[in-house]
Amino acid sequence: MGEEKLTYKQAISLIVLFISGSSTIITPGIAAKKDVWIATLISMVAITPILILFQRLLYIFKGKDLYDIIDIVFGPILGRVISLVYIWFSLHLGALVINNFIYFINIISLNETPIIIPAIIISFLCIMSVKYGIGVVGRWGEMAAILLVIFISMIVILLIPSMHIENIQPILYDGIKPVLRGAFSTFSFPFGEIIIFTMVFTSFREKEKPRIYIIGMLLGGSMLVLTSLTDVLVIGADGAGMYYFTAYTVVRRIDLGNFIQRIEIFASLMFLIGGIIKISICLFATCRGVSKIFNSKNYKFSVTPMGITMFIMGTFIYESIMDMSSWAIEVWPYYAFPFQVILPIIIYIGAEIYAIRNNKRE
Repeated sequence: MGEEKLTYKQAISLIVLFISGSSTIITPGIAAKKDVWIATLISMVAITPILILFQRLLYIFKGKDLYDIIDIVFGPILGRVISLVYIWFSLHLGALVINNFIYFINIISLNETPIIIPAIIISFLCIMSVKYGIGVVGRWGEMAAILLVIFISMIVILLIPSMHIENIQPILYDGIKPVLRGAFSTFSFPFGEIIIFTMVFTSFREKEKPRIYIIGMLLGGSMLVLTSLTDVLVIGADGAGMYYFTAYTVVRRIDLGNFIQRIEIFASLMFLIGGIIKISICLFATCRGVSKIFNSKNYKFSVTPMGITMFIMGTFIYESIMDMSSWAIEVWPYYAFPFQVILPIIIYIGAEIYAIRNNKRE
């Protein structure tokens, strides 16, 4: 397709931002209450075999994305049906993230502004980013990931005086069941969503075997553990579960005299950058799939119509932020599981059979 290749650093940066995109403003796994950080660690361990599976697919089919692999393994008819399923998943996920951020913007600052206005701006930025290509998105992501790590580290340090260790004690007080529920939620959001990158990543500038999924998950997951632990230490488990945008609420508590305050403005900016990157990756994956369905070598013809579709879905998919929160907590983990686990395992089994028959197994 004539697209720029990413470096490993850019690919890892995009995964880190993808994980941190909306999970930095919406605390995943809050069902585990004060043990949410343990739930996050469990979900990181649970997602690792799936990520190894993704890496194996990249290794067997060098230079191919998930859509190509599906077509090779299952043939043009069944392959296109499965590809359509993943096109829907990436389109739907992008719309959900748009919805997350337009409500975030509406609630924290532009209360009187119709939500369609920030939706238009965010969608336009994402459409332009995808039109410029994955190379441009990767370079932006590399820079933004460094800023995000620095910013989160600074926030955690500044919040140390407001932390109360008793907020996470005693550990596992409510038993293991809430932790497992929280781990299942965090598994699907955000870690399971990394499957989107199998539709985007094909080859890289470096020749070594990529370990991008594991490294990106570990870095992004570490930041998620840090932010969720900070949220609970500062405002407690009940407080973390009370707010829609917990991290933003916690950052607002930073007030060191007249020297450092109102830092939540910068927090909002970093959250939005992560969100735009995540939406752009979802749109990129959607358009790559559409181009494969229509046997086109250039995905860019579908960027604008798919971007507009994603914008419309993201603007009107929920009637209120309560509906959005309810879907994310109660429905999304079960809805996403087939896309994130069941189908990838089926595809992997088919890929290994194909590799054995064609002497591609190493």
